[in-house]
Amino acid sequence: DREIDRFTKALLKAFLDERSTSLGCKQCSILAEEFKSMSVNERKGNTKKGRGRKKKPESEDGVLKTSTGYCFTHKRAGYFVSRARKACRLPFMIGAAPVCYGVPTGIRKKISV
Repeated sequence: DREIDRFTKALLKAFLDERSTSLGCKQCSILAEEFKSMSVNERKGNTKKGRGRKKKPESEDGVLKTSTGYCFTHKRAGYFVSRARKACRLPFMIGAAPVCYGVPTGIRKKISV
């Protein structure tokens, strides 16, 4: 179904765009380098344009939690799922079907020891 494909493209594009901008954090910089090779090409046409202005992240200082070494300034997967619903033609039917199960919904790269 093209509707769920549209949802998935919007989800991945928003996620990769958010993660590709590092804020001075070492972990973010490593992930940004890996994400440069990934891209989601959207075809022109069937997608809705965003509504309103894009909000800036509340914290742009790259807060690094020293005990774990992870940066917590980026948004979690649940945020991107809710935003991708707007790309669907039927956001309350098809767009509401995908959900995030489990806690936490953060995506981190496992550090090799």
